[in-house]
Amino acid sequence: FLIDDIYARQPIRARTLYHFVERAEVDGDSCAIACGKARLMLKSLYPSVEHNVIVGIDDRRITYHTEAGLKQYRNRYAYVENLHRSRHVVLVAALQFGQSPLKGATYGLTGEPRVEGRFGLSVLRGSKNLDLKINLRRTRVVQG
Repeated sequence: FLIDDIYARQPIRARTLYHFVERAEVDGDSCAIACGKARLMLKSLYPSVEHNVIVGIDDRRITYHTEAGLKQYRNRYAYVENLHRSRHVVLVAALQFGQSPLKGATYGLTGEPRVEGRFGLSVLRGSKNLDLKINLRRTRVVQG
């Protein structure tokens, strides 16, 4: 799990970027990134489609001058972003790495991370289940 708890002076939209080399596909609040046989599956748990989320792929070309001359760089990434600006933004994503084909896990989130500061995360993969309780205000993670 990736959890980012952001406070700002002004209302903002924040992005989590996932850089990729070969290919990425977006579906709702999920993204699949592949490179050869390696695969990253990510699901935005907060915000999700229920909380107004932006999930996309961006491809930018950067051109700049150096002492050795003009350089160009290609920057490709999938991203997750909150749709509505806020002074307090919480981003929670479930990440799964592995070799293709990757057997997907089922993830759950209970509670409202941005409002309550406490929430539960769960992952079910095959017959294995993991439950976590997160308290952002106390920076605590409890298993069980």
